[in-house]
Amino acid sequence: MKFLKITLTVSFLFCCLLMETNAQFKYGKIVNKEPGTTFLNDIVLNGKLNFNPLKVKEAIFKSPTFDHPYYHMIVPVKDFHGGKPLVSKITVNGEDADIYCAFVDGQLIFHNQLSQHATVVKNIVLVLKYTWHNKLKYKIQIELKAPKVFNPESPDDYITQTTTHDVISPANSGAPGGWKYSLVYLLSEENGINRQFEPINLDLLVRTNRVSDITKEVRVMKYNLQNEVFEEIPFQTYNYQFYKGRGYDKNSAWGMPSISCNVFFLADVPANSQKIYAIFYGNPKAEKPVYHSDLKISGEDLGAVIENDFWEVKQHEKSGQLHYYKLKNTKGHDVPLLSNTSSGSVHWNPDTYAENGKWGHTFSWDPPDEIHTITRGPLLYKITRSGRMPGYNPEMNVSVTYTYMAHTPYILMSSVMEIINPYGAQAIRNGEMVFDADIFDHYAWKSKNGQRNYLRTLLSTDTGLEGSALIPIDAPWLCLYNGQEKFSIGAIHLNVYNYNRITGHPATFRPKIFLYVHPQWGRPLTYFVRTLVYPFGHSGQGIRGPAMYVPKGNVYIEETAYYPFILGDDDPFEPIELLNDKLRHPLEIQYGN
Repeated sequence: MKFLKITLTVSFLFCCLLMETNAQFKYGKIVNKEPGTTFLNDIVLNGKLNFNPLKVKEAIFKSPTFDHPYYHMIVPVKDFHGGKPLVSKITVNGEDADIYCAFVDGQLIFHNQLSQHATVVKNIVLVLKYTWHNKLKYKIQIELKAPKVFNPESPDDYITQTTTHDVISPANSGAPGGWKYSLVYLLSEENGINRQFEPINLDLLVRTNRVSDITKEVRVMKYNLQNEVFEEIPFQTYNYQFYKGRGYDKNSAWGMPSISCNVFFLADVPANSQKIYAIFYGNPKAEKPVYHSDLKISGEDLGAVIENDFWEVKQHEKSGQLHYYKLKNTKGHDVPLLSNTSSGSVHWNPDTYAENGKWGHTFSWDPPDEIHTITRGPLLYKITRSGRMPGYNPEMNVSVTYTYMAHTPYILMSSVMEIINPYGAQAIRNGEMVFDADIFDHYAWKSKNGQRNYLRTLLSTDTGLEGSALIPIDAPWLCLYNGQEKFSIGAIHLNVYNYNRITGHPATFRPKIFLYVHPQWGRPLTYFVRTLVYPFGHSGQGIRGPAMYVPKGNVYIEETAYYPFILGDDDPFEPIELLNDKLRHPLEIQYGN
C-alpha cells in the first residue's frame, strides 16, 4: 500500500508539473497534445472539429483551413435498423469516394464497422474527402449493409440500406474550375526562420484512370486563406513511374494501375506561420504549363554552364564534375573565379588509392559510364553520373548527383561509393573541394558543441603544413574564405553515413576531414577532404600505414550543400549559419488528405 501511495503521489506531482505551462526543461517543452490530431484514412481530424456530429441534418461543404487542410463533405446517414452495419460503398456523382471516416452518436469510428454491438445505429455522420466545385449538383449515395446470419454466403444474407443526398454546392470557396482532384498540404514553419523560395519536393501518386496525360494535367497552387482561392505558382514534375496493377485484383485500391512522379516547387512561409499549398490534377483540357525562372542551363550535360541569380558554375566537359564557381552579387568585393588549374575540377572526388599505388578520382571520368539527366529546368536541374571508379581502381562503383535550383544560393551534392570487389585500400575519400592556394587564406568550421573555429591555410611560409587540422567527418559546416576580400565557399554536411550491407559494420580507418595545403607543389593547392579509410596519411610525417583490406559490401554515402557567399558585415559566418539552420530544420509538411 505504501508503494502504491508513493507511486500515485509521484504521478500526481508529475501531472501537476506538466500542467505548468511556463515550466522549463533542459531538453525542451513537454506539451499535452490531448485532444490533439488524429490521422484516420489519411484525413486529418483535429481535436477541434469544424462541425457538431450530433447536429448534422444536411450535407455540408468545407474548404481547406489550417486545422482541416482538405476539401471535404460532411454527410448525415439514415439510422440503421436490424444489424451491425458496415459502410460498404460511397459514391459522389457515381464515382467512388476516396477516403472517409464516420461518427456514431458523436463518437469517431476508426473503421468501417459502425457498431460492434448495437442493432440500431443512430446519428451516423460521414466525412468524405472530396474536391468539390462551386454551384454544382452532387448526388451522394452511401450504402450500409449488415449480415443477417453469422457467416453470410450470398447477397441475400445481408440487410442493405442506401442514403441519397441530391445537393448543390455553395457559390464560393470551392476548388479551381476544371481540376477534379486535389492533394492539399499544410506547410508549417516552427523554427523562427523566414522561408522564401523554400525548395519543396513531394511525391504525387494518382490512379491511372484519373489523368489522360500526367505531364499536362497537374498544377501546384498556393491558398489565399482570406478569399479562399487557390492561385497557381510555377512547379516542375519529373521521374514519372507507371504501375500496371495486379491483373487479378485491379478493382481494389491496392491492385489498380497508378502513376507517380515528383513535384517540385518553391514555397514562401514566414517565420512561425503556416501556409496551404495543393496539387491539383485531372483536367483533360489543360495544356502543358510553361514557366520561366532565374535558373539557366546552357550546353550539353557534360560541359553545361548553369546559373541563377546567386552563382554560375560549370560541369567539366569530360567528367561532369564541378569545374568552377563564379559568385554573383559580390557587394563590391573583388572575387576571382573559384577554381583550380591542376585537375580542372574544384569538386575533386570521390576517390580511392589502392595497394597498386594508383589513384582513381571521379574527375578522371572521360566520360562517366552512365549519365542520368533526371530533370532539366525550368526550376530544377538534377543530374547523376555513375560507374566504376575511373583509373586504376575498378573495385568500386560510384555515383555523384548534383541538384541545382532556381532562386537558391546553394548547390546540393550527394555521392555513393560501394565496394563491389574486395581490395587493399590506402585511401577512400569523399567531400573534397580543391582550389588554387592563392584564392583563400583561412579555413573556418563549426564544432558540434557550437564553437566556431578559424585557422590560416598557410601556417608556415616556407613549406607549409600539409594537414593544418583534422576535424570530425560530420562537422556541421566548413568553409574556406578570403579574409581581405570577404568571399567564401562553404560546405554544409547534411548527411554522412557509412555501412556494410553484408555485415552491418563499415570499414573505416582514421575517419576525419583533413584541411590541407600544398604550397610546395608546382601549382600550390588548398583544399579540404573527408577521409574514410586512410592509412595513406602524411608521407612527410611518417604516419603512412599499410593498406587496409576492404571487403565488398562497404557503402559510403554523403550529402552536402555547397554554398559560395560573401562574409557577413557584423558576424562573418552569419550567412552560412542561417543556411545551416534552414537546411537542418526544414518546413513541417502535413498531408491534408
